[in-house]
Amino acid sequence: MMVDIVAARNIGDGVPGGSNRLLTPAEVAGWLKVSEVTVKNKYRTWGIEAQKVGRLLRFRERDIVAYLDSRYG
Repeated sequence: MMVDIVAARNIGDGVPGGSNRLLTPAEVAGWLKVSEVTVKNKYRTWGIEAQKVGRLLRFRERDIVAYLDSRYG
């Protein structure tokens, strides 16, 4: 999984720290090693910005990478 995070830092639209690709709560849960329900319940507490696509919750990859960088260097 670390390879995915490192790749996200280097790939994507010339945006430092990841791309604008939208991730599902399940994908974010995999990156953070928590359950999907935890992501849905705690993303506001963690300060992670979410995007609504219709009724669906999505997260920008670059926001997740920035969160991980700020918490875990």
